[in-house]
Amino acid sequence: MKGVSARAAPCGSRRTEVRYILAVDAPDFAPFLERLPPFPEAKEGRSGHGAMAVRYEDVTQDGRLAVRAGAQAIGVSVWQPVLERHPASRALLAQGIVPILTRLVVVTGGGPFSARVPVHADGAFELVEARDVGRKSRFRVDMWATMRSVRSSTFGPPPGPDAEPVAIGAMWAEHVVTRPFAPPDERSVSELPRELAPERIVAHTDPPSVIAGDATTRWIDDAWRASETPIVFGMSHTDSNQHVNSLAYPILLEEAALHDRARRGEGTSLFASRFEMAYRKPSFAGERLVLRIRRYERTLPSGRTFLGVAGVFATKEEHEGPLEKARVFGTIELEP
Repeated sequence: MKGVSARAAPCGSRRTEVRYILAVDAPDFAPFLERLPPFPEAKEGRSGHGAMAVRYEDVTQDGRLAVRAGAQAIGVSVWQPVLERHPASRALLAQGIVPILTRLVVVTGGGPFSARVPVHADGAFELVEARDVGRKSRFRVDMWATMRSVRSSTFGPPPGPDAEPVAIGAMWAEHVVTRPFAPPDERSVSELPRELAPERIVAHTDPPSVIAGDATTRWIDDAWRASETPIVFGMSHTDSNQHVNSLAYPILLEEAALHDRARRGEGTSLFASRFEMAYRKPSFAGERLVLRIRRYERTLPSGRTFLGVAGVFATKEEHEGPLEKARVFGTIELEP
């Protein structure tokens, strides 16, 4: 990554070890980084590396990494090897402060690669102060990661020592630090522990900005449309954080996008190569939400164009109120 010296990393099956250099400046990462926030320079002691365990369901039939699977890159490259033992984590935990995921962007593609070959991730984090127009500060732990494997096939021969390295994805995540177990009026963090200081001050963006579009966006639909079937959450949608898992939402949005295309008589053999989610409020087992969607097309400066669907998750009653009171905002982008 930028700010991190390149190094060799092992990759391969149990019978074969392939070595390559992980470097975010490699040209094959450019298509992923074009669709993510800019990666900052990684500070000393705040970067890491790890191998992702790949399941069969994480690799599509044409050998691409399923976008939902890319989210685990910061777990193996940042959370486990760096943050769990970092002084910053100890200082925050001592005051009951925990980073809570508020925004997640994952981009995948490239390949093909094999479900029998590990995915290696390089990641880093930084402390950020985000200020809104009223000068109110929110403190974040921002994380980013890149993913690489070797060109191979799940049912082909194991890759040899000269197997071609291939970039297969990258991601970005924002976590606002808060005291989730404190009384409601004590959960906000107005200042960091004395020994910690943010690396950057940035402008705060509210969750609805994820679905606002920009100069690269052309809206296909003039209005939002509610999905035909309400979302009903059960225990299998939840995780140990006691609420619906953050990855449930991009999966549901992708399914809604494909159902919408099928309803229109359009092809559905498409690959979801990017999602972006902003989380404002959790949901729980037993709740029912309504998903409203709106189609768009996005053309990047490089000339690449993607079909997209923006989505707003909220209860029926929340949809009747201001947009900013919805629970989750997101987009999913599709390509052949």
